[in-house]
Amino acid sequence: MLVVDHSTSSRNIISSYLSSAGIKVTEAASPEEAMKALAEASKNNFRFTVTIVDESQESFNGFELSKKLAKSHAETAGRIVVVASFDEKESMEKAVAEGVAACLVKPLRRTHLLEVVLKPGFRGQEILSIPEAVEAGLEGALDDLAVQSSSELDTFNGSKESKWKVLLAEDNPVLQQLAERQLRKFGLDVVTVANGQEAVLEFDNQNDTQFDAIFMDCQMPELDGYEATVEIRRREEIAGGRVPIVAMTAGAMPSDRERCIRSGMDDYLSKPVGQEQLRRVIASWIPLALNAETTETRTTSEQSGMSTDQTPQASEKQGNGGTTEKSDKEDLPINLDELRKLYGDDDLHDILKMFLSEATELLTLLREQIDSRSDRELAGTAHQLKGLSAVLCADNLTRLSVEIEQSAKRSAWEPAEATLVAISEEFKKVKQFVNDYLRAQ
Repeated sequence: MLVVDHSTSSRNIISSYLSSAGIKVTEAASPEEAMKALAEASKNNFRFTVTIVDESQESFNGFELSKKLAKSHAETAGRIVVVASFDEKESMEKAVAEGVAACLVKPLRRTHLLEVVLKPGFRGQEILSIPEAVEAGLEGALDDLAVQSSSELDTFNGSKESKWKVLLAEDNPVLQQLAERQLRKFGLDVVTVANGQEAVLEFDNQNDTQFDAIFMDCQMPELDGYEATVEIRRREEIAGGRVPIVAMTAGAMPSDRERCIRSGMDDYLSKPVGQEQLRRVIASWIPLALNAETTETRTTSEQSGMSTDQTPQASEKQGNGGTTEKSDKEDLPINLDELRKLYGDDDLHDILKMFLSEATELLTLLREQIDSRSDRELAGTAHQLKGLSAVLCADNLTRLSVEIEQSAKRSAWEPAEATLVAISEEFKKVKQFVNDYLRAQ
């Protein structure tokens, strides 16, 4: 596809959206460069599938160029798509009446762009501005479409020979190992760092093999994920390019997602991150990596929608008044069924052992930090325990960790003391449950 835009940063964003779907992009910063690219394509009996023109140009009129391309160069330029501001509605309507295939309203969303360029047989002449509520439902379909289309588009010049390389920034050692295992199951080569400062350094020190995506925890020491993302985007403004950055956070509020997007992140994963969540994100930003996905990952995925406790005895219990069965499971300190759905059975033994070791250390730190009245450090440790507990589906422990984190932020030491007692009691139950499970294996 051909992208015509005088702004380097804007051109890079559009190109990154297209490249994430496996589309080869030719860039032009002016009408002259665009005409040169079209002439070269015609000479080589090649045609672009789509030509995208940003109308907000200082040196030329984007609308006039688009109409000229639609009228005189449609055979080589393909469908013409204009990216324009909302207040240009009259000009957009005139453009589509004169042969432009579609106009996309800024701010440009990846979903909107792929809806136009990847949807088979799209020929509609319309102004496309999809409400966010509709966009959420459309995203899944476009993820599948991007994977299918990546092998069909005649502008794509073949598959990548080397492994797809991602950077993982996560400070908690258990969550780090868990996330790394999940990513590697999708055939990804993972480089792991423990804080935002290390993530920026790894980004700066990339060799010829660039990162295809970055998975960034938001709360980290030295430099948090938000600050690290701002630094990476600042470097990209100078050097060009745009790597997809995906937030990984225990926060579940809309404000958490908004902060991620404001800092320059492209997508958002809420912990605990399940395999299907991760697959959706990989399909969105590095879909061609799924072509090399392992049989093991696909098989686990197919089974992930089912409860793993599907023995005849379990089914019989559920058939004879399943209320008691459900109530019993709700009282368990760890939801093993949910844990299996998220991560599968293969790694469960190691995951639970790592959890016990890390959680024991965090509880010791909570006690020390309350005794020393170190509110900032206490909030950080409670946040780590919250993320760890959420990932391990220990719901009560997660809830109590949230409470002590909030107390630490208010320097409310009496509630913090009371909550720590409750956490210690809950952790005894968790520890006993995990040890019983491990001995039974």
